[in-house]
Amino acid sequence: MGLVLAGLAGCAPYSGYYQAGQTVARLNADQTACEVFGAQQVPVNTQIRRNPVELVPAREICDRQGNCSIIPARLEGGEVYSFDANTDLRRRVIGQCMADRGYARASVPQCTPEVAKVAIARAPTVLPPLGPNLCVARTPERTLVFVTTTPAR
Repeated sequence: MGLVLAGLAGCAPYSGYYQAGQTVARLNADQTACEVFGAQQVPVNTQIRRNPVELVPAREICDRQGNCSIIPARLEGGEVYSFDANTDLRRRVIGQCMADRGYARASVPQCTPEVAKVAIARAPTVLPPLGPNLCVARTPERTLVFVTTTPAR
């Protein structure tokens, strides 16, 4: 069984950059360098917006006995929010940086608990080839261990 430890956190399954044969240390360093590059090339552009305001008209409500009351008109919406208008472009720049370094996006399913226990105990430092027998486990520290299992015969 081939194993590898990555210093990444998140929820299973893993979805991120991958390059078979690359060391985990190099993956982490390249990821950080590309994130810094993306932040430098495409800085945060905070925009402030307001949700639309809608007038809800007054209405009359009557019960079965004919007693009526009027619910007054009111305004809804108008909440202020902010967002980074450059988020998508920054992600593309980071993705291109990682692609230039030989990485591709990959999704790796979570290992079974039995495989995870063995994987965490043996964790080497090189990313194994992608394939149907590759899975990912998380250590108690939330780092990732990539495992290539051998199919049962």
